[in-house]
Amino acid sequence: MACVDELLDECPRAADECVPVPPTVMQNVAICLNVPLDDKWYRRLTAIILSQGEEAKKAALEDTIQGLNLLEETFAKCSKGKKFFGGGKIGYLDIALGSFVVWMRATQKLANVSLIDESKTPNLFKWAQDFSAHVAVKDVLPETDKLLEFLKFYVVKPKSRL
Repeated sequence: MACVDELLDECPRAADECVPVPPTVMQNVAICLNVPLDDKWYRRLTAIILSQGEEAKKAALEDTIQGLNLLEETFAKCSKGKKFFGGGKIGYLDIALGSFVVWMRATQKLANVSLIDESKTPNLFKWAQDFSAHVAVKDVLPETDKLLEFLKFYVVKPKSRL
């Protein structure tokens, strides 16, 4: 994620958001952020659920918390005290990470762990609430309990068959 800081420094700052961003910078942001988010966050979250033994679960949880701490720092730098990563409006990183909000909540419930927590990651906690409540998002995010049932059936149940 070191490239994120470099790319954010290249972003011209408008009054309330990190746009307009030249297309080449956005392509680099997509590579730097989306690949790790899609690839690593899904794997991190499922590793917490599927880990065999307490040590493996603890290691997966620590790895995920390290990533969340980095995102907490990135949010503080990029948002400049506003609601979203890009400032006052939902931007690319909000959408990329926002697609994992419900997955994180379901993982927390299923594995009985704390990921996005008001005391540990206050900025991400508030961001997740604001993102989930946004008019453009609230009707399209699945309910946490429905996703939890999905996880129990398609992820946890096959694990028990092994």
